Amino acid sequence: KIRISFITFILNKLKNETNLLFFGILHQNLAVALAKQNKSEKALENFAKSIQILKKEKQYYQIGSVYVDLAEMNFSNKEYNKTILNASEAQKMGESTNSPDIISKASYWLYKANDALGVESKALKYYETYITLKDSLNKEDFTKRINSMQFEYENIQKNMKIAEQENSILQKKNEN
Repeated sequence: KIRISFITFILNKLKNETNLLFFGILHQNLAVALAKQNKSEKALENFAKSIQILKKEKQYYQIGSVYVDLAEMNFSNKEYNKTILNASEAQKMGESTNSPDIISKASYWLYKANDALGVESKALKYYETYITLKDSLNKEDFTKRINSMQFEYENIQKNMKIAEQENSILQKKNEN
């Protein structure tokens, strides 16, 4: 409840804010909080506001994220056909923005909904897509972390070399 009132407070306080992307994301977050409290009708209103704002701003990646959240709410409400509809929209947005993350999440909800409906062939297809993309994203994240650690290591090596050179200079000055 604190999260809902906080987000509502921010929405009301910043009425003159010109950054519409910010408002789109706030409405999305409010919708997610409402959905988690089983206030689906209010959540749907905020999801719709979010999509409307984000479409004006041409923020297709974020729209994909909203559709993923909608699909999750639909699934928790056992609205499997709506889950498929919204997850499919998310998947389209993910493909249009070349976002494996959105496609992966959409595939997950497509898998869950098709599995719940007993459409095993589609469920399996979406599950395979989900796992493949998730593995790929994990490898990419792992590679980024390794590269970051390597950069830090090289930085430390350079700083040690500089410190050794400074120390050597100080020793020569002291000898002179």
